[in-house]
Amino acid sequence: MYFRRASAGFTLSCALICLATETTSLYAQERVSPDKRWEYQNSNGAGPQIVKAGTAEAVLDLSDALPSGRTGLTVNREAEPVWAPDSKRVAFNYVVHEHRSNGFGTVVLFELRNDKWVFLRSPLDSAKVAAAPEPGPGDDNREQLAKLVKKYLRQHTYKAAVLRSSATGDFLRVVRWSNPDTAVFWAFANDTSIGALAELKVDGKGNWKLVTAQMLSGKAAEKQQE
Repeated sequence: MYFRRASAGFTLSCALICLATETTSLYAQERVSPDKRWEYQNSNGAGPQIVKAGTAEAVLDLSDALPSGRTGLTVNREAEPVWAPDSKRVAFNYVVHEHRSNGFGTVVLFELRNDKWVFLRSPLDSAKVAAAPEPGPGDDNREQLAKLVKKYLRQHTYKAAVLRSSATGDFLRVVRWSNPDTAVFWAFANDTSIGALAELKVDGKGNWKLVTAQMLSGKAAEKQQE
C-alpha cells in the first residue's frame, strides 16, 4: 500500500467526471424502488422527493437534504438513489462543486420505519446526529476517507498518511446494498489515488458495523472511481 499524488491525467479524468454537463436521467440505479411502491422524483416545481410510485403524493421532502433550488446548490447530474433490495432503505449519492477543488461527492441515507421515511445516519455520523446535514461543501467533505478508515479499519491495513485531510474534496458513496441491512461504501480522496471499499451493516438503532474492507490504490482505485 502506498500514498502518492494523483497523476495529471487522473486528476483531469476526475475533473471531467465531476464537471460533465449532462443533465439526463439517472444512470446506475432506478428511480422506482424494487418493490415498486416508492419512486424518487425531482422536478423544477416540486424539488427532490420520494413519492408513492405512480402518483405525485410526496412521502419525504428531500429539498433540504439534497442539492435543490431551496439549498441554492446546482449539480450537472441528479442525485442517484441506491435502493436496498427490500425497498426499506435508500442512499442518495450526489456530487457538487466547490471553488477549491473539482468537487466532492457524498451520500445521505433514509430508511422506512413504521411505514414512515426517516433519516438514517451514515457510517461517518456520530450518534448525536439526528437529522440530515445541509448539503454543500464544508470541512467534513475533505476528510470522509480519513474518517471511514480511522473508524472502521485496523491500523495495520493502511498508511498513516491516509488520515491527512484532503486539500480538496473527498468522495463517499454507496456502491450497492449487499442485503437489506448491509451496504458497500466507497471513500476516495480527490487529491490522491487511494480509497477504501467498505461493507458495513446497520442495526435497528442506526449503528454501523464493519463486515469487510479493503484499501485500493492506483489503477484499482481509478477503476472504482469511474
